[in-house]
Amino acid sequence: MIISLNWLKEYVDFSVSPEELADRLTMSGLEVESIEYVGKALESVVVAEILDMGKHPDADKLSLCRVSDGEAEYPIVCGASNMKAGDKVALAKAGTVLPPGPKFPEGITIKKAKIRGQVSEGMLCAENELGLGIESDGIMILPPGAVPGTRLIDELGVNDVLLEIGITPNRPDCLSVVGTAREAAAVLSGTAGYRHVCKGIGRTRRRLRIRRDKIARGLPQIYLPRNKEREDRPVSQMDEDAARIGGDKGH
Repeated sequence: MIISLNWLKEYVDFSVSPEELADRLTMSGLEVESIEYVGKALESVVVAEILDMGKHPDADKLSLCRVSDGEAEYPIVCGASNMKAGDKVALAKAGTVLPPGPKFPEGITIKKAKIRGQVSEGMLCAENELGLGIESDGIMILPPGAVPGTRLIDELGVNDVLLEIGITPNRPDCLSVVGTAREAAAVLSGTAGYRHVCKGIGRTRRRLRIRRDKIARGLPQIYLPRNKEREDRPVSQMDEDAARIGGDKGH
């Protein structure tokens, strides 16, 4: 099973590195088979704004763009035509190494070059050039609110780490993000919770917390509070509380 670390953090708070989390989960019986840093290959690609653009004097199908990453301006020769001044785009500056993808199967290093006599100090990227899509009708146009200089992986929300976990038959409780969050909370002595347990069905939202303080044999203890005024109920009364939640009609 593959778990997104960003998704996991929606249920449990932790600050340890992915490698340390993987070690602790493995020691608890959930073997982490691999760790993949999603978006790492695109760390050097940034958001840029097209300040102005015009036609290439010696090529009908090329455009001359002047773009800014918030700190400096760059002349770019571009073959696309779907952009305009003011658009926010993905800029790979000279020296950027793009990963293998549909457009560049072996990857490519962006270099400063002269194209038909005009200097180009980078490339305005399309999705298929970044490995984010198979085909593209032009360069990637980002939302108007994108901030120049921001890493593209942060703007797109693809700055993540994926853990591949080998779930054994005796741990079906971890066949979900929530189940894995419970285990992570236990091994990290943290707290896990549902942010929106009953969202959209008219029931009171409740939070499930998992603690690991002074617990016999290192097993997590589960508390299911009914409301803020009432003390947490121990695991011995969990069935009763769960039954009440199941019959809750909106009060």
